[in-house]
Parts: sequence; structure tokens; C-alpha cells
Amino acid sequence: MQLIQRFWDDPYTPGDDFEPGTYLLNEPGVPAGEVQEGDIALVEVSYSAGVFKVRPALILRRLPVYDDFLVCGISSNQQQYIHDFDELVEEGSEAFALTGLHRHSVIRLSALAAFPANKIMRSIGSIPPQLHKVLLQRLSEFFNPAD
Repeated sequence: MQLIQRFWDDPYTPGDDFEPGTYLLNEPGVPAGEVQEGDIALVEVSYSAGVFKVRPALILRRLPVYDDFLVCGISSNQQQYIHDFDELVEEGSEAFALTGLHRHSVIRLSALAAFPANKIMRSIGSIPPQLHKVLLQRLSEFFNPAD
């Protein structure tokens, strides 16, 4: 669980309809069919001592068979940005307007995890399809480096 504990360091606070701590561990999430690849969703991350927090994540791919999703963390802490790997989404950009995020953020391809559908609360936005494709290509090149 170390990877997940480092996943997101800042709370997501939309300020309108989400209250931190209002979701319980086993509360049903969204049906798997309602979350699409490329969506930015709120996911339930477990921390030590039974503490659960909701953080934004990018849905990269739906995994086979079990309604799990491969996601990467999103953080507003730009110090976590890894050049030529993670993606900065700046306020005022075309991509940012679609995300549902409230401030500039880092899409952290360096923070991957699999989440079951019942830990995904809801979609808040998405990224453009072309950016989603670029991010998947980056991961593919990372896992299959050229000789």
C-alpha cells in the first residue's frame, strides 16, 4: 500500500456537492459502465489506520473481467511532476476546461493503481481523447523500451 499512500497528497475540495469523509469504505461506487476511459473520477484511497480519502484520478483503461480500472493519480503538487513522463494540466488550457479539476494539476503516470468500480465515486470530467492516447502511448513506451 506504500504506492497508494503516496498517490495523492492534497485533498480534493470542489466546494459544491462533495464533503470529505462522507463516503464509507463499502459504499457502492458508480456502475462500471458509467465510467469511461479518459474520465477524471473521484476514487476512494485507503490510508493507514482505516482512514479513507477521496482523490481525483484519471481512468486509463478498464481491466478485463472484474470491473477494475487502471488509474493514475492526479495531484496539484507540481513538485511531483516527472519531466517527459507525467502530464501538466494548466489552468486556462483547453484540456483543463474539460477535467472538472479546480486548479492546475499533474496527471501522474508515475502513480498507477488498479481500483474496483465500487471505489470509484463518480466522474467529474475527462481529458481530450488525443491526450488520453498520448498518455497510453507514453506508458506503452515505458513498459516496452526500444532496444
